[in-house]
Amino acid sequence: MKALRTIASAFIALAACSANASADIIYDLTLQIPNATIVGTITTDGTTGVLNSGDILDANITLTTAGGVVTITQATPGGVGTAPSLTATSTGLFFDFSSTGSSYFLLFGDVGYLCYNGANGNCSGNPSQLVVSAPGGPVGQTFSGNLQIASAEVAPAVPEPSTWAMMILGFAGVGFMAYRRKSKPALLAT
Repeated sequence: MKALRTIASAFIALAACSANASADIIYDLTLQIPNATIVGTITTDGTTGVLNSGDILDANITLTTAGGVVTITQATPGGVGTAPSLTATSTGLFFDFSSTGSSYFLLFGDVGYLCYNGANGNCSGNPSQLVVSAPGGPVGQTFSGNLQIASAEVAPAVPEPSTWAMMILGFAGVGFMAYRRKSKPALLAT
Protein backbone atom coordinates (compact mmCIF):
# COMPACT_ATOMS: atom_id res chain seq x y z
CA MET A 1 0.00 0.00 0.00
CA LYS A 2 2.90 2.33 0.78
CA ALA A 3 4.32 1.80 -2.73
CA LEU A 4 0.94 2.64 -4.27
CA ARG A 5 0.79 5.89 -2.26
CA THR A 6 4.30 6.81 -3.40
CA ILE A 7 3.40 6.19 -7.02
CA ALA A 8 0.18 8.21 -6.68
CA SER A 9 2.10 11.08 -5.04
CA ALA A 10 4.68 11.07 -7.85
CA PHE A 11 1.89 11.12 -10.45
CA ILE A 12 0.16 14.08 -8.78
CA ALA A 13 3.47 15.98 -8.49
CA LEU A 14 4.26 15.40 -12.17
CA ALA A 15 0.79 16.49 -13.25
CA ALA A 16 1.01 19.65 -11.11
CA CYS A 17 4.45 20.53 -12.49
CA SER A 18 3.52 20.17 -16.14
CA ALA A 19 3.70 23.56 -17.82
CA ASN A 20 2.79 24.67 -21.29
CA ALA A 21 5.62 24.77 -23.81
CA SER A 22 6.86 28.10 -25.05
CA ALA A 23 4.41 29.74 -27.41
CA ASP A 24 7.12 31.27 -29.61
CA ILE A 25 6.75 30.45 -33.30
CA ILE A 26 9.74 30.35 -35.65
CA TYR A 27 8.94 31.06 -39.30
CA ASP A 28 11.25 30.01 -42.17
CA LEU A 29 11.76 32.70 -44.77
CA THR A 30 13.05 31.65 -48.20
CA LEU A 31 12.35 33.96 -51.11
CA GLN A 32 13.86 34.48 -54.53
CA ILE A 33 13.17 37.74 -56.36
CA PRO A 34 15.00 39.06 -59.44
CA ASN A 35 18.62 39.80 -58.45
CA ALA A 36 18.15 38.87 -54.76
CA THR A 37 17.78 35.87 -52.47
CA ILE A 38 16.33 36.12 -48.96
CA VAL A 39 16.89 33.25 -46.51
CA GLY A 40 16.45 33.08 -42.73
CA THR A 41 14.05 32.94 -39.82
CA ILE A 42 11.66 35.30 -38.03
CA THR A 43 10.58 34.47 -34.48
CA THR A 44 7.32 35.77 -33.02
CA ASP A 45 5.85 35.55 -29.54
CA GLY A 46 3.11 33.23 -30.80
CA THR A 47 0.55 35.96 -31.45
CA THR A 48 -1.81 35.14 -34.29
CA GLY A 49 -3.76 37.72 -36.26
CA VAL A 50 -2.41 41.24 -36.81
CA LEU A 51 1.20 41.68 -35.62
CA ASN A 52 3.00 44.78 -34.39
CA SER A 53 6.69 45.41 -33.63
CA GLY A 54 6.45 43.99 -30.10
CA ASP A 55 5.28 40.61 -31.43
CA ILE A 56 8.50 40.06 -33.42
CA LEU A 57 11.11 38.63 -31.04
CA ASP A 58 14.00 37.93 -33.38
CA ALA A 59 15.10 37.92 -37.00
CA ASN A 60 18.08 36.16 -38.53
CA ILE A 61 18.08 36.76 -42.29
CA THR A 62 20.70 36.72 -45.03
CA LEU A 63 20.13 38.96 -48.05
CA THR A 64 22.19 38.10 -51.13
CA THR A 65 22.39 40.39 -54.18
CA ALA A 66 24.90 40.83 -56.99
CA GLY A 67 26.48 43.60 -54.89
CA GLY A 68 27.09 41.47 -51.83
CA VAL A 69 25.65 39.77 -48.77
CA VAL A 70 23.93 41.44 -45.81
CA THR A 71 23.06 39.62 -42.60
CA ILE A 72 20.19 40.89 -40.49
CA THR A 73 20.41 39.67 -36.91
CA GLN A 74 18.25 41.60 -34.52
CA ALA A 75 15.98 41.18 -31.56
CA THR A 76 13.92 44.24 -32.50
CA PRO A 77 12.60 44.84 -36.02
CA GLY A 78 12.86 48.22 -37.68
CA GLY A 79 9.11 48.51 -37.49
CA VAL A 80 5.70 47.34 -38.46
CA GLY A 81 3.25 49.93 -39.74
CA THR A 82 -0.01 50.70 -38.00
CA ALA A 83 -2.16 49.29 -40.81
CA PRO A 84 -3.05 45.60 -40.42
CA SER A 85 -0.61 44.52 -43.13
CA LEU A 86 1.47 41.89 -41.28
CA THR A 87 -0.53 38.93 -39.98
CA ALA A 88 0.35 35.53 -38.57
CA THR A 89 -1.27 32.14 -38.32
CA SER A 90 0.10 29.01 -36.70
CA THR A 91 1.40 27.96 -40.13
CA GLY A 92 2.63 31.17 -41.77
CA LEU A 93 3.39 34.90 -41.85
CA PHE A 94 1.47 37.01 -44.36
CA PHE A 95 1.94 40.53 -45.70
CA ASP A 96 -0.79 42.50 -47.50
CA PHE A 97 0.97 44.42 -50.29
CA SER A 98 -2.27 46.21 -51.21
CA SER A 99 -2.89 47.53 -47.69
CA THR A 100 -3.10 51.32 -47.48
CA GLY A 101 -2.16 53.70 -44.70
CA SER A 102 1.01 53.15 -42.68
CA SER A 103 1.60 49.70 -44.11
CA TYR A 104 5.12 48.25 -43.96
CA PHE A 105 7.38 45.67 -42.33
CA LEU A 106 11.04 46.67 -42.05
CA LEU A 107 14.03 44.62 -40.93
CA PHE A 108 17.44 46.25 -41.10
CA GLY A 109 21.09 45.31 -40.70
CA ASP A 110 24.27 47.36 -40.48
CA VAL A 111 24.54 48.06 -44.23
CA GLY A 112 21.18 47.02 -45.68
CA TYR A 113 17.53 46.31 -45.06
CA LEU A 114 14.54 44.18 -46.04
CA CYS A 115 11.36 46.19 -46.54
CA TYR A 116 7.85 44.95 -47.26
CA ASN A 117 5.86 47.96 -48.57
CA GLY A 118 2.12 48.34 -48.65
CA ALA A 119 0.30 50.38 -51.28
CA ASN A 120 1.79 53.67 -50.01
CA GLY A 121 5.45 52.54 -50.06
CA ASN A 122 6.10 53.74 -46.52
CA CYS A 123 9.60 52.44 -45.74
CA SER A 124 11.33 52.67 -49.12
CA GLY A 125 9.04 54.80 -51.27
CA ASN A 126 8.21 51.86 -53.55
CA PRO A 127 4.48 51.07 -53.37
CA SER A 128 3.49 47.39 -53.07
CA GLN A 129 7.07 46.18 -53.32
CA LEU A 130 9.43 43.91 -51.47
CA VAL A 131 12.73 45.82 -51.45
CA VAL A 132 16.13 44.38 -50.56
CA SER A 133 18.85 46.95 -49.94
CA ALA A 134 22.41 45.64 -49.92
CA PRO A 135 25.79 46.87 -51.19
CA GLY A 136 25.35 47.70 -54.86
CA GLY A 137 21.93 49.31 -54.41
CA PRO A 138 18.38 48.24 -53.69
CA VAL A 139 16.47 45.67 -55.75
CA GLY A 140 12.78 44.99 -55.55
CA GLN A 141 9.74 43.26 -56.94
CA THR A 142 6.14 44.43 -57.04
CA PHE A 143 3.46 42.20 -55.50
CA SER A 144 -0.28 42.53 -54.97
CA GLY A 145 -2.66 41.12 -52.42
CA ASN A 146 -2.08 39.25 -49.18
CA LEU A 147 0.82 36.82 -49.70
CA GLN A 148 2.51 34.29 -47.44
CA ILE A 149 6.07 35.50 -46.80
CA ALA A 150 7.23 32.75 -44.41
CA SER A 151 6.08 29.34 -43.16
CA ALA A 152 6.21 27.98 -39.62
CA GLU A 153 8.83 25.40 -38.69
CA VAL A 154 7.29 22.11 -37.61
CA ALA A 155 8.57 20.98 -34.23
CA PRO A 156 8.73 17.27 -33.43
CA ALA A 157 6.00 16.03 -31.12
CA VAL A 158 7.11 15.61 -27.50
CA PRO A 159 4.77 13.96 -25.00
CA GLU A 160 3.55 16.15 -22.15
CA PRO A 161 4.75 15.37 -18.61
CA SER A 162 1.29 14.05 -17.68
CA THR A 163 1.50 11.56 -20.57
CA TRP A 164 4.88 10.35 -19.31
CA ALA A 165 3.43 10.06 -15.79
CA MET A 166 0.50 7.94 -16.99
CA MET A 167 2.83 5.69 -18.98
CA ILE A 168 5.19 5.20 -16.02
CA LEU A 169 2.24 4.56 -13.73
CA GLY A 170 0.96 1.93 -16.19
CA PHE A 171 4.33 0.18 -16.34
CA ALA A 172 4.54 0.25 -12.53
CA GLY A 173 1.08 -1.31 -12.35
CA VAL A 174 2.03 -4.09 -14.77
CA GLY A 175 5.23 -4.70 -12.82
CA PHE A 176 3.31 -4.81 -9.54
CA MET A 177 0.81 -7.29 -10.99
CA ALA A 178 3.64 -9.53 -12.21
CA TYR A 179 5.34 -9.32 -8.81
CA ARG A 180 2.16 -10.25 -6.89
CA ARG A 181 1.25 -13.11 -9.17
CA LYS A 182 1.69 -16.51 -7.60
CA SER A 183 4.18 -18.58 -9.45
CA LYS A 184 2.92 -21.94 -10.61
CA PRO A 185 5.48 -24.67 -11.03
CA ALA A 186 5.68 -26.27 -14.43
CA LEU A 187 4.48 -29.82 -14.77
CA LEU A 188 7.34 -32.14 -14.36
CA ALA A 189 7.72 -34.80 -16.99
CA THR A 190 8.17 -38.22 -15.46
